[in-house]
Amino acid sequence: MRRIIDRLAAAFGGAEPDYVAEIAAGTDDASDVVLAHARCFPAAYTRGGTAGVMSVEGVIGNAALSAAQNTISGARHVAGDAGSIAAGLSRDAALRILALGERRVTWWDFGMSGTHPPAELVQSVARTAVGSITDTGERAQGGAVVVRFTFVDGSTFDYRFIRPSDEFWSVAKTYPAAP
Repeated sequence: MRRIIDRLAAAFGGAEPDYVAEIAAGTDDASDVVLAHARCFPAAYTRGGTAGVMSVEGVIGNAALSAAQNTISGARHVAGDAGSIAAGLSRDAALRILALGERRVTWWDFGMSGTHPPAELVQSVARTAVGSITDTGERAQGGAVVVRFTFVDGSTFDYRFIRPSDEFWSVAKTYPAAP
């Protein structure tokens, strides 16, 4: 029994890796130095799927409920036209490590718990496209901080950040300014 528990703990937990080193090893732009990073996921993540065995009516009802939740959450946490920066960002319900770099914002996949290297680049946005990064004052489940990214095209996208550090906030405050 102890062996099973140890395997589960290793698979779903563990110490955080050196994110800066892992991102540097996985980046496609070695000149983009990480200034700060934090764990996050979209506030308007895409809901869907089923849990367990459901009847046809249950599947249809769940799909309708998920579609309604996606629409409502999207309207509240994502703003901008179809071709805007925010509209092009992923709404996958996955934990990401967001890195504020010298040249761009990048989102990295470190597995389900955010602790499993190697890092995989998921998406990026040029630093010059970021207008501001602000704490909305909202708190989500578990105390996650809702942070709004406003882009130069006027679009916005909210993320739920898990315990962002003081260093992250210090960089975020001045981030939109060009280096």
